[in-house]
Amino acid sequence: MKKHFLLPALLASALLSSCSSSPAADTPAQTANTAPEAVPADNMPATAASFDAGIDKLDKLKNLTPLTDEEMKKLLPEQVEGLKRSAVELSNVVGKIASAKYEKQPDAAFVVNITDCAGEMGAGKYMMAYMAPVATEDSPPATAETANLTTQKKVDFAGQQAISRHDPVNNVYSLVFMHKDRLFVDVSGPAGTSLADVLAFATKLDSSL
Repeated sequence: MKKHFLLPALLASALLSSCSSSPAADTPAQTANTAPEAVPADNMPATAASFDAGIDKLDKLKNLTPLTDEEMKKLLPEQVEGLKRSAVELSNVVGKIASAKYEKQPDAAFVVNITDCAGEMGAGKYMMAYMAPVATEDSPPATAETANLTTQKKVDFAGQQAISRHDPVNNVYSLVFMHKDRLFVDVSGPAGTSLADVLAFATKLDSSL
C-alpha cells in the first residue's frame, strides 16, 4: 500500500483510540501581510516523523478549552477588504463553528466558516479536515470522465500548507487553512471568482483574526 493512503488511515485510527483530555486555556492570534500566489506545495511525505508531529498537535488541541460562543462571534472581523460582514451564525458540528458572509454584491459573497479545533470534537475536525487532506496526493488532471468532479491541491499560504478546491460545476474556488494551529478556516469565493482572489481575501482575513 502506498504511503499517501496509509497516513489518513493511521490518523483515523488515532482518533478512534484517543482518550479523554483535560482542558487548558488558549487564545489564537496570528498576522499575515502579503497575499500568496497559488503555488503548488510539495506533497507532504507520509513518514513516521510527520505522523508523530501531527499526532502531537492533535493531543495539544484535545487538551485546550473550546472558545465560548461570544469568543467565537468575535473571531470574524466586521470588514475584510472593504466587504462588510453579515450576522455571525454559530453551530456545533464536529467542533464549534462561526459562519458569516462578506458580500461583494447581492448573491455574490465570500463565505467563511471558522472551527475552533479545541477539545475532542474540534481535534477530530483538525485531523479529518486538515491533516488527512494534507497527507493525500493532489487530484490528478481532469479527464472527460472526471471533468465535473471537485478537485483539490495543496498550496503555500502564510508559511504553511493550505488546501485549495475547485468545484467546476458551480465554478467556485475555496481554500482551507489553519490559523495558529488552532482555528480551521474555510473560505469559499463567489462563483466565477479566481483562486488568486480567494487567496487574497483569505490573506486579509487571516491577518484580521
